[in-house]
Amino acid sequence: MKKKKRNDFEEEEYIKSKTQIKDEMLELQAFGKSISDLPKSVYKSFEIPEQLDEAIQTLKRIKNWNAQKRQFQYIGKILREMDEEKIQRLRIAFRDFENGRKKFNREFTQLEAIRDALIGGDKDALSKLLDDYPNIERQPLMQLIRAAQKETSTNESLKPGQVKVDKNYKKLFQFLKVGIKAGIEGSAE
Repeated sequence: MKKKKRNDFEEEEYIKSKTQIKDEMLELQAFGKSISDLPKSVYKSFEIPEQLDEAIQTLKRIKNWNAQKRQFQYIGKILREMDEEKIQRLRIAFRDFENGRKKFNREFTQLEAIRDALIGGDKDALSKLLDDYPNIERQPLMQLIRAAQKETSTNESLKPGQVKVDKNYKKLFQFLKVGIKAGIEGSAE
């Protein structure tokens, strides 16, 4: 009898272990949960097969945790039975949505930092902002900065329980958001 060499297994059909199958199953269940957690507007934009859509809609009506767990398993089963190409399209759409959300959060955080620096009186932040986005009108920007600084100093002197005023603080954020967005779109043209 001829002994098999170590590399002979590459020629034979690859068989998945039970652990690998279970890991894939759990990963598909988690992916199904991620899809079910999407906001309604985003969920509707995905190309979700009818059977999977019905299972996800049923999941949203279920309140009992054990029943939800069984429904997640059912969703995983549907995903396992789906064509790999459809699953891949769903994954790509989901990844694009997640990347867009991360980009939005990063931009939001940057805007907050710019606003806080401007209110704090950082002249370098102001000059950098005006250099990077020359389309932003200087006079309304300066008026909003002064008004937000005044609000901030007023809010700091409030006693506990008194209502803070942040009208100009929010207006400055919106002004920056619109001005920066217009600057980005203007440079793209």
